[in-house]
Amino acid sequence: MNAELVKQNEAAAPRMVVVDMNDVDLPDLDDADVLPMELTTFYWTPEKAEETKRVYFDCIKFREMPAIKEGEEPQILPCAHFYEKIDGEMMAICNASKRLVAAIEGSFVKRGTPLIITYKGKRKNATNQFQSDSWSIKPLIPKGLLIENHVSDQITTKANVGEEIGFDETPAAEVVKTTVKATPDF
Repeated sequence: MNAELVKQNEAAAPRMVVVDMNDVDLPDLDDADVLPMELTTFYWTPEKAEETKRVYFDCIKFREMPAIKEGEEPQILPCAHFYEKIDGEMMAICNASKRLVAAIEGSFVKRGTPLIITYKGKRKNATNQFQSDSWSIKPLIPKGLLIENHVSDQITTKANVGEEIGFDETPAAEVVKTTVKATPDF
């Protein structure tokens, strides 16, 4: 694996606590909290058309995939990696479909983007006799996130002291405008 791929794979790793193994007094793990995240990546192979997953995009990274036919060498292929929340736990899944990977790369999907991915089944290729997987990939907006992002964007772009931020002409009574205040110099 070349250095660039290693860098991509390290950048995509979930944030976890790391301890110094040279420390003589390592923390006791008996009372340690378990992160609700499975680190084992499962390969998602849709079984029928219209199978859908609601996921968070993680990254595109190369993985060694087993040989399709006996006697062939394993191949290193780009895979789309996602996290899916199942029963409150994040599960890592991936898929190496060329069309899925290409669609995500071509759409410049950023890490952490919520998506709904629907497998549409096999479709005949226009240029040859083979079939390829077909996908629908749509962004999701989790409830409440749109308002949070809007206000965050306004703070970033309009954070002048005394300037009002929020929604203009918003019918929702719970959305409140606020004024950016100067931060004291210490």
